[in-house]
Amino acid sequence: MPNLEEYEDKSAYYVRAHTSDAGEVTYRLLEAGRSVLWTYGIRDSDAISWAIVRALDVLGVIDAGGPTTLAPDELAPNIDSGAGALSDDDALEFIKIVQTQLEPSRDDIAALRDILGLSGRKAELEVIGVAIDEHIESRSEANAFPTPLDIESTEETETTSNTNIEWSTVDGHERAKFQINLVTESPNHTLYTTHCLHISENDGLEKWHASIDAAPSWGRKIFVIKQKAAIIPTLVSKLEASTLELGDPSEQLNPTVENWFD
Repeated sequence: MPNLEEYEDKSAYYVRAHTSDAGEVTYRLLEAGRSVLWTYGIRDSDAISWAIVRALDVLGVIDAGGPTTLAPDELAPNIDSGAGALSDDDALEFIKIVQTQLEPSRDDIAALRDILGLSGRKAELEVIGVAIDEHIESRSEANAFPTPLDIESTEETETTSNTNIEWSTVDGHERAKFQINLVTESPNHTLYTTHCLHISENDGLEKWHASIDAAPSWGRKIFVIKQKAAIIPTLVSKLEASTLELGDPSEQLNPTVENWFD
């Protein structure tokens, strides 16, 4: 299996591997590629999956010495060295990092799914759920995520997010219901909000409605609408970076806010 190594002069990193046909080979790693691996948790002398090496090549962050991408048979490892296949969770984590640090095209994402062994667009929908949670909690830490109007501006608030996905198949296409569960806490208040997004792999965002654990007063509705506005940019950017459709935004301009107990 390949390993990540650093040049003696510490000028850059490279991937070193032993193949059955070509013997020992090295591929210079561009800084963007090193950053992706570092975030993924790979350090000096750590082993790297062959699938990740191919993915880095597709992304253009590894110098393979030629203008074409590396075919599987060009990087065929010894049968006893282990191909280093990734689990679905690890593959999703790698793609999430790539989407965060690089600007992959839809074709790039499709190629990564194939290389990493993720079937269909279900994996892309999984990545979107993770990205939304991270975006919300990052903005909350920076005090930039919306808070209810009835919470004093001097109160310190924190919003945590947990997204669950329910799957269904309609006419052979995957459909996901994202349930984004938000808890906004301050010293004197705790408010629970749920945003439900219905996304189809072929029609994009189809429906968005929200529920809160209180009467949907004018102030609370504004609060939920502001939450939605804070989530939309991340949702759109991830959909645009994927092979999924965006959907028709005109259907989402009239937000539905419900009381959990109605």
